[in-house]
Amino acid sequence: MKLIENIELKQKIYGGLDGAVHLLVAQQAATLGQLVYIARDDARMAQMQRALTALDPTLQIYLLPAWDCLPYDRVSPHAGITSQRIETLSALHRLAEKNVPENSKIVLLTTMNSWMQKLPPLAFFAENCLSIEVGQEIAQTDITDFLTRNGFIRTQTVREFGEFSLRGGILDIFSSTLAPPIRLDFFGDEIESIRVFDPLSQRSEGDAGKLTVHPASEYCLDEAVISRFRQRYLALFGGKSARDPLYEAVSAGQTPAGIEHWLSLLHSELVPLSGCLSGWPCLFDVDCQPAATARLEQISDFYTARCEAISDKDETIYRPVPPDELYLRAEDISGLDSLKSASFLYNFAAPDGEDMPDTKARLTPHFYKTAGTDARPIAAAAHHISAKAGQKIVVICASNDTAITRLSELFAAEIGRPLQQVESITEINKPGHYLMVWPLEAGFETPDTLVLSEQDIFGAKMSRPAGRRRRAENFLREVSSLEVGDLVVHVEHGIGR
Repeated sequence: MKLIENIELKQKIYGGLDGAVHLLVAQQAATLGQLVYIARDDARMAQMQRALTALDPTLQIYLLPAWDCLPYDRVSPHAGITSQRIETLSALHRLAEKNVPENSKIVLLTTMNSWMQKLPPLAFFAENCLSIEVGQEIAQTDITDFLTRNGFIRTQTVREFGEFSLRGGILDIFSSTLAPPIRLDFFGDEIESIRVFDPLSQRSEGDAGKLTVHPASEYCLDEAVISRFRQRYLALFGGKSARDPLYEAVSAGQTPAGIEHWLSLLHSELVPLSGCLSGWPCLFDVDCQPAATARLEQISDFYTARCEAISDKDETIYRPVPPDELYLRAEDISGLDSLKSASFLYNFAAPDGEDMPDTKARLTPHFYKTAGTDARPIAAAAHHISAKAGQKIVVICASNDTAITRLSELFAAEIGRPLQQVESITEINKPGHYLMVWPLEAGFETPDTLVLSEQDIFGAKMSRPAGRRRRAENFLREVSSLEVGDLVVHVEHGIGR
């Protein structure tokens, strides 16, 4: 028995309430093998990731966030976002080159801003990767040259993504924010071991096995790329632009901050994300098109402001590339409706007479409001679900294990028996009362299913996540990394050595 009915992905899908959409994405990924979900913003993408992880841990989830900087900014995107994008784009290339395995359940989560941002060809990420394994013979200089060419920075101690360090026969590389940094131990030109290490303590912690190092950026600054950049920059902006700081820095092989905003000059072409997803069904979030319209206006405003501020007397001159070199155009967005593989979600019911799928999900009562002055919300909720006994699948979802324990106790006291706790939706196959971790803000009800969240019952989450606290051992690790001669700041006495 399904929590929601199987529906076919068509141009429009109604009843797109949050919980129903979570189930729809998980269900379609399991049925079709692969699916792209385009959220309207980063918060919605993160919410979907948390929900899918809780609903079906067997799903293979890839994230492709947009850059976290404004269009035509002077800063580069955050290193963690860059690393996540490169990992995902490299995985998309592998999936495109190989047939997707049977029984695979792959979901690509991205945002409307990311969908509108053009990308380097996926082949770039395959051509600029390096595979390393124990026993391999390769010169250290070959690896360091590869790292330098692909955006890595050489430091004395590796602590952050995109850094590498060479000390005798040991080479440290921080190649991804999704995994710990790795340490290569050489004997001559042979790799004796590959181990992960803690960037705080610098201590090796375990074998890493075979390793693939991807670029640290979405471009490769070699001689051919520098030559292409110089030619295209001059062709776009004229001979006077040869005195621009950006042009001079790239010509010298440097990587100035914000160089990503001239990405189209560093590649022979950029391609839309849709061109990299041949055969992938695409499900667009509620209100994606208004979000795209707002993004187009923002891009246009920033581009116009940059163009109006151009002055040849300005030593920090900023010459922006045309928007259609980096982003989709307005006609590309308006043409989304014509994509055969695209479906659009609407959070209201299907209009009368329209033959389009409807999840039939409708909002549930808010028991903290409907309970009388003398009644408790938990009692009202227990009475409501008891009336559905044997008729529907009833799922009470909580944000974490602590809330699960408390809800189990409260409902057991009210209905006289404990709810069945499950780890994922794959364990639910018949009507009954179930309890699971599912970070859902608002529940929903269909003809066959009732899903209630903590907020539906109490108006707020029962427990809030604790703020991040730095562990004392981490503090001691950082103190132990200090060396004689280092500058320090004392809380009372100020700067010292």
